[in-house]
Amino acid sequence: RPPRPGLFPALPGRARTLLRAWMETSLNENPLQGSLTLWKGRIYCVPPGMPSLAGLRVLHPGLPAANLRPGRVEPAHALAHILHPRQVRRSLSLAADSAAVQAYLRGEALPSAGEAGWTLVCVDEFPLGWGKRAGGALKNRYPRGLRWPLR
Repeated sequence: RPPRPGLFPALPGRARTLLRAWMETSLNENPLQGSLTLWKGRIYCVPPGMPSLAGLRVLHPGLPAANLRPGRVEPAHALAHILHPRQVRRSLSLAADSAAVQAYLRGEALPSAGEAGWTLVCVDEFPLGWGKRAGGALKNRYPRGLRWPLR
């Protein structure tokens, strides 16, 4: 059965403007293929040809792309996992056996020189998540529920 048109409402203008501004400053190319919608305070990328979800309880109607905050957007953890370091303007590559990887997974800030802004944290070019570089440090944005326990 063909999908019904207008299944998900289009992304509101203000949210679209904020997302576009973040993408222009943080990404080299747009990785989001499909339509964008706002659902429960998050911007989702709904894949093309998505069937109707009417009557179903779903956790996510597509790929979580960003969280909408007052006056800004913050990239979602799931978005980091579909990116390659060449698709972002700023990335930090860590060696798999380094202590910095363990510190990142525990939620600690890392020393990091470079341009300020959202940074994709990678291990041998495999994306782990986001950090926000400012003042010579990378503030950790790894989700709290995924962090390793402190030892």
